[in-house]
Amino acid sequence: MKLFPSIFGFLRRYSIALILLAVATLAYGWQVARLGFYWDDWVFVGRYQSMGVFNTIFYGGTRQLGVLTLLPGFLLAGDSPLAWHIYSLLLRWAVGLLFWWVLEQLWPGQRTAITLMAALFIVHPAFSQQSIAVVYSLQLLDYAIFLLSIGLMVKAERAGSQANIPASERGRRWLWLVLAILAQALHLFIVEYFVGLELIRPLVLYLLQKETTSALPGKLLRLKNALIRWLPYLLVLIVYAVWRSGVLGGGFDTYEYKTITAFLRTDPRAAILELIEYGLKDILVLLVNTWQGTLAPSIIDLSQPYNFFSLGIAALAAFGLYYILSRPWFDPAFQVGQVGENPRDGQFLRQAAALGFFAVLVSFIPSWFVRRHIVEPGNFGDRFALAGLFGAS
Repeated sequence: MKLFPSIFGFLRRYSIALILLAVATLAYGWQVARLGFYWDDWVFVGRYQSMGVFNTIFYGGTRQLGVLTLLPGFLLAGDSPLAWHIYSLLLRWAVGLLFWWVLEQLWPGQRTAITLMAALFIVHPAFSQQSIAVVYSLQLLDYAIFLLSIGLMVKAERAGSQANIPASERGRRWLWLVLAILAQALHLFIVEYFVGLELIRPLVLYLLQKETTSALPGKLLRLKNALIRWLPYLLVLIVYAVWRSGVLGGGFDTYEYKTITAFLRTDPRAAILELIEYGLKDILVLLVNTWQGTLAPSIIDLSQPYNFFSLGIAALAAFGLYYILSRPWFDPAFQVGQVGENPRDGQFLRQAAALGFFAVLVSFIPSWFVRRHIVEPGNFGDRFALAGLFGAS
């Protein structure tokens, strides 16, 4: 008789992890046994077979630490396509779970909303290259390190500023701070995909400052406190920028011939117009146009039963999410269909919208610097949308 309560208790306790795992599996799990290696996967695997696990990175003198993010995959999966795709699916799930954890640290009490954000983060159609398992394990694991750094930063800030935090947690503030800075440095020096997202830190820190008054002096004090707390992270970012610029060696050695700074030197007007035009297009694609393919008329094709199977799975997942998230035990303070009834909801929605759009804007900085855009066909361009999933979701 105690079996069912214990199972139900387990499901409730780990409901977030199980929900996001189900979303990831329904989205990417059906075809894993039929997938192989694609694109640069072959080069990584070939170097692993012939030169060993520590020689898998082959491009960019500034990306050699990327071997650290490829290492877990090769140790677990070796040269097995099936194992790599299972690992990639679990990695996508883990990154989504970390994304949920960051938002939960930032907005406690908004469990339903941030669970939906995390589910969307896992399946967002702006990035469509999940099947290239080996290559993007580097970026996904680096994404996880970035999210860990943001979450630890929020944890450190809350431990130092909130009176209701347990004394044991307050005592760990400096530990969280040091770990956040170390994780920041690690993700930056592994790969440059998420360097633009570093600029969301002062905004996140601003949102965490206690709002004593809506008057201008109070807001300026809040901004000042946020900027002071940002200084150690800014120092790491400056060191990275100096190193990556090539002043101390390195630099964008893969793309040095077509950076936006090189274009500005030769034709400033054309460079600025290109940046504005393609930048606006990238933002539009990420936030709006990427959804067109999900409800394209071509989905309705009687000669392709798998399309209807996919629509059925999508409907089942949507119904399952609605059912679970609307249960009183899941989030009594924030029920589906009741957004806006709590006075705090309006503040949360404003903060989420501001942080989301700003994160989208700065996420493109690395790709815009080397004049790469997701609107351009070919070159597997939607990989530049990866960083933008944080804000778009």
